[in-house]
Amino acid sequence: MLGAMEGLSKEPSKGSGKASSEGWGCMVAFALPFTLMGLVALVQGLRLLPSGKPKEIMEPLLFGCIFTLGGLGMMVFGYYSMRAEKARNARKAAHPDEPWRWREDWAAGRADPQSSAGVWGIWVFAIFWNLVSAPVTILVVMKELQKGNKLVLFALLFPLVGLALLYAAIYATIQRRKYGRTVFKMLANPCAIGGQAAGMIEIPRKLNPRDGFKLKLECVHRLVTGSGKHRTTKETMLWEESAVVTQDLLAHQQDRTGVPVQFMIPAASEEASKDKCNPSIHWRLKVTADVPGVDLNETFELPVFRTAESPVVTGGSSLTGLRWDKPIEAYTQPAGTRIQVQGLPTGGSAIVFPAARNLGVFIGIAMFSAVFTAVVVMSVVKKAPIIFPIAFGLFDALLLVICVSMLTHSSRVEADAGGVKVIDKGMLGKKESCYLADEVADVTTKVGMQAGSTNYYDLQLELKSGRIIALGSSIPDAEHAAWLAAVVKQAVGLKARR
Repeated sequence: MLGAMEGLSKEPSKGSGKASSEGWGCMVAFALPFTLMGLVALVQGLRLLPSGKPKEIMEPLLFGCIFTLGGLGMMVFGYYSMRAEKARNARKAAHPDEPWRWREDWAAGRADPQSSAGVWGIWVFAIFWNLVSAPVTILVVMKELQKGNKLVLFALLFPLVGLALLYAAIYATIQRRKYGRTVFKMLANPCAIGGQAAGMIEIPRKLNPRDGFKLKLECVHRLVTGSGKHRTTKETMLWEESAVVTQDLLAHQQDRTGVPVQFMIPAASEEASKDKCNPSIHWRLKVTADVPGVDLNETFELPVFRTAESPVVTGGSSLTGLRWDKPIEAYTQPAGTRIQVQGLPTGGSAIVFPAARNLGVFIGIAMFSAVFTAVVVMSVVKKAPIIFPIAFGLFDALLLVICVSMLTHSSRVEADAGGVKVIDKGMLGKKESCYLADEVADVTTKVGMQAGSTNYYDLQLELKSGRIIALGSSIPDAEHAAWLAAVVKQAVGLKARR
């Protein structure tokens, strides 16, 4: 029976390998016509070179480059994906109950950075976008300008996006060349739930950042909806914890840096997803450092799984946000924050959340709003169906309201033994609210919004009646938000009463 079970465990590997080969064959069959059409167009364009007519020559050459490179790229990508999938299936068959051995880097006791493949991906997307958008947009703009249509200049936004993509690709390349191939060497594989995510981030360069290395371990729930151009990905932060490290485990070496990592993984955590599924759970370790020139910024996906040593948790998995359990004086606010903490004559503390405290987010939303404003104007001028200016206009109005709110809204939270006072100022004027200390049940944080890979936290007051009162928002650091919550709790005397 044991032999039969072993045979069954190896059977999926053969089938999966065959499926991988068939998948690559389908990819080649799909990409080959595009490649052949591209080659034919290139030959046609080369034959037209003696004619000296730029327009007639550019169109087949442009078409040929796009389709040839796109077809060849799909075949090369499919081939390497097939090889990687075959190797993964072999490891999966050899260790069916140990998903932390299914990935090549995890099986070797390390986690490779996500940027290792990301640099090439950015370059491919940037080149393809510029090959498609730049020539076509320029031809259309020149043709329409000759007709006196100046509104077509809005189409130049597409080449500008292409330039931004090229900048991102160049930045990522410089970052890779500056720091080399950074890896996270795990102390134990896997990182057991209820245990630790510990090890060393090895950087093949000697670094000594003034503010140390900022580490963050986060658990993310990812949900993908739709397909094609309607495909959207939503990530929700389930839990995260941060730390700042100044120690170098490889201080005796002149050409390498070793950053120690040690995070406790809550016993009520969810495991990382074993296979590609939707929705999925991902555990990520991030390291950043402010250094001259291009900053260090790497992300590693970790194998966090439940093992025999993991504690048994009843009632399902439930993660809670980071809570500050050290002395208030042990924390220093981030250097760039505009949030102020002041002492009160009554012995309590006041937290000031000024307006326009996150200029980077404001600029991003304002640029997005400008694009939608341009679309609304063009749809009105071009007399598009009324549904288009209405739909885009409503969304643009929402973005404008958000921008104005970010520029004008501020709040001040005053907390002492008597209670909590909240003073809000915004577009609609000033509002004051007071809550007695005996009414307060807790002061907590939650993820308010997400911009890119950064979560912005809200500070909120939980009353014994069940009401939730907003105290402040847009705090771009979980540890900072947890510390601010602890400041309010200490001022109210919540811990002392408990």
